[in-house]
Amino acid sequence: MKKIITTFKKYFFYLIVVFCAISFYTHQLISERSEGYTIALKLHKEAKKKRTEINKEIIKKSKGTELYNQFQTQNSKTNLLWSEFLKVKKNEKVFGFKSLRFFIERFGLILCFFIYAFYNLIKSIKNIKENPGVKLTHIFILSVCFFYFFWIFQQFQDFSKLTYIFMTILTACIVFLAMHLLFKNKKTKEERLRANLMEVAKFTFKNTKPEKREEMLDLIKEIAKNK
Repeated sequence: MKKIITTFKKYFFYLIVVFCAISFYTHQLISERSEGYTIALKLHKEAKKKRTEINKEIIKKSKGTELYNQFQTQNSKTNLLWSEFLKVKKNEKVFGFKSLRFFIERFGLILCFFIYAFYNLIKSIKNIKENPGVKLTHIFILSVCFFYFFWIFQQFQDFSKLTYIFMTILTACIVFLAMHLLFKNKKTKEERLRANLMEVAKFTFKNTKPEKREEMLDLIKEIAKNK
């Protein structure tokens, strides 16, 4: 029973990590808005269109009046200011982001992840004994960073849904493999440590006084029990 619980915890953790990893891509497979939102917006647009038509009729019938002249003057002024606003808005944009602040906010975060992953990947490559799962994890983080860099500097040029599905499946496989390698290596180290402890215990048992051997035997049994 204990083994089943341990196995369940292990794979449950795997699933949580995989879920977090694929969220970088799976969000693109979900509709941006709910059906209720879409319907409500559509109804509003239809009502707005009818209102505009009525307003046009009112304006048309008031043609030649002082109120009509005031409307035309204000309308021209409003349209001019709107054009100016659109120019300012366009100049504020940085690589498709609303402003420099939004660009730095998104780019800075991804850049931090990139530097972290790149540094640790180089470090793990230099260390031959480093767990391959660590290398794979940092390669995955770098791949996500490159994906977002492309997305940012291509001004949000998107991929097809098929690409996102492929990336989701590939990510799940890579992350699952990385987790497996990480825990497998950890388990191997623990097994080696226990084996070394067992050898030390055996050696000590052979060189222990007869009256102390029972205590040493209990220790050996305890080590063997934790395998």
